[in-house]
Amino acid sequence: SCYPIGVERGWMARDAAARLTLAALRFFRSSTQGSGPDVTGHKGFYYHFLDMRTGLRVWRCELSMVDTALLIAGMLVAGAYFSGDNDDEAEIRRLAEALYRRVDWRWAQGSSPTLRQGWKARTGFLHYGWEGYNEATILYVLSMASPDRPTTDDSYEAWTATYQWENIYGHDVLYGGPLFMHQFSHAW
Repeated sequence: SCYPIGVERGWMARDAAARLTLAALRFFRSSTQGSGPDVTGHKGFYYHFLDMRTGLRVWRCELSMVDTALLIAGMLVAGAYFSGDNDDEAEIRRLAEALYRRVDWRWAQGSSPTLRQGWKARTGFLHYGWEGYNEATILYVLSMASPDRPTTDDSYEAWTATYQWENIYGHDVLYGGPLFMHQFSHAW
């Protein structure tokens, strides 16, 4: 989503932004997906850290459900922004949609109604799920709206049941501490 901003601010030409966007989308579309440890991702999700030269997983990190959601949100922004009738912009739209549809959100629930925080090839899902009001709002929105592999019907209720409410100065509010958790999801 940074390239549309660059175009709108006059920092780069639209065709240059489209070329860079295409390079990124093509990389992710052709990247190695699989259950082994030396890949880029699995089931449409991507590892938290990728080697800048090879594009493969580094530092034995986890598949990151929330970072994948942020990546997909940026791709969808690019797909919506590049609405021109030329070949490059049409390909951007196709790739953004295909990458979104590739994510198996339901798999990311594991055996839980809430989405898991991550997954590792050798050990499986991380113990904790995304619960409470936090930066994973975009994760739940994208996962529930998926046209092909949405989360189960009970995921929204399971997620919101974990929200923490506080009474502050006589007002009941949905509690969420740091500002970044609002910025991450609401930026898109």
